[in-house]
Amino acid sequence: MIDNLQVLSSFDHSYVSSSNKLVKSRQLKTIRFNEKTTLGEDMEFWYKLYLISDKIVYVNKDNYIYRTSSDEYKHFELEKIRSDIQQRLNFIAFLTARKLEVSSYVDDCIVYLRYLLDKIKFEELEFTQTARWLQEVLFLLEG
Repeated sequence: MIDNLQVLSSFDHSYVSSSNKLVKSRQLKTIRFNEKTTLGEDMEFWYKLYLISDKIVYVNKDNYIYRTSSDEYKHFELEKIRSDIQQRLNFIAFLTARKLEVSSYVDDCIVYLRYLLDKIKFEELEFTQTARWLQEVLFLLEG
């Protein structure tokens, strides 16, 4: 599952959402939400859970209505962005430590970093500490 997660999540974002899932309670004894993460905490939680799970069952059935907002800048706060990228980097480090293939995760992170930097530039925030940190992370990931 973890090897195909990048492909699956690009097809269907339900893999990283905290809703729509049932989990055995024994799994929740070792994996918790990171309360310090302010954006993407559900993705971080599910990626960790997928990493330790022996079996995952997916049922392709709409059982609820998910509301979306037209306000795309709702979550655009610099500290939340930094937190989101940090948890993505942590997850890549976990995968690397387990000797799993990470190239698709790194590639996805690079694309996302470029998108964020463009958005930051559009918002005229390119001289902030977070923008400089994102540029550094992008530089290091691109090699």
